[in-house]
Amino acid sequence: MHIWTIPPETRLPLLKGPVRFAVGTPASLSSNSWRVWTQGQETYVVCRDAYREIKASLHASGTWKVGFTEQAVAASPTLLPEGRDRAWKKWRPDLDDQTKLVIGLQIPFLAQSLFVKPESRSRWRPKVIFIEPPVDPQKMTVVSIGVAPTLSPAAGDPALEGGVIAVLPLGASRSVQLIAHYEDSGSLRQTILSAIPDALAALRERDLLPEDAALFLYGEKPLDIPWVTAIRLREQPGQGKDTTGERS
Repeated sequence: MHIWTIPPETRLPLLKGPVRFAVGTPASLSSNSWRVWTQGQETYVVCRDAYREIKASLHASGTWKVGFTEQAVAASPTLLPEGRDRAWKKWRPDLDDQTKLVIGLQIPFLAQSLFVKPESRSRWRPKVIFIEPPVDPQKMTVVSIGVAPTLSPAAGDPALEGGVIAVLPLGASRSVQLIAHYEDSGSLRQTILSAIPDALAALRERDLLPEDAALFLYGEKPLDIPWVTAIRLREQPGQGKDTTGERS
């Protein structure tokens, strides 16, 4: 896995936030950019482009949340049906195991997630890290954000291509870590792409289908791991149904 940094000699993993990253390369299409930062012992994850209304919050209290921001709901009340919580998921993970990293959010990036043109990134901060996508079309890039009971980079599966790109301290003995790796897109790809037909039909019915439309999706993987992603909204050949228990 190749990581593009500015300046090029930047050492990884990064030890200070905020961390800004995207999948792609500086000279070609990329995903939206994401920002991860800490505030005391709190951790926050947001998209810095088209989906600023979404935030993941890994609170020091032990309550973790993924959903709409308070500001987004106040500015656009129609985002949220009456009586619904703005958090799509609210949970208390088990952080007592001193041997493992607990993932709070995963962001999978399919090839269809790379649709931001270089000219559209003119206002991006210069220190955005670019994670080069896999050459194999059957694989995708996955960035995991999690909390580890250590200030050292978490040990990963040696069979996976990738590694820890940031370790941000959360006090004296914990850290939030960003891990990027490639994995087979398989069933999750089918889960993501299967959402396209309904989204297209709904937009066409309302005569709201701009050429550059994108679809933002939220889902949960087994082991209570939430994921979010964005893809270009176009018809996809060979869409199938997911049978793995992942849902969106």
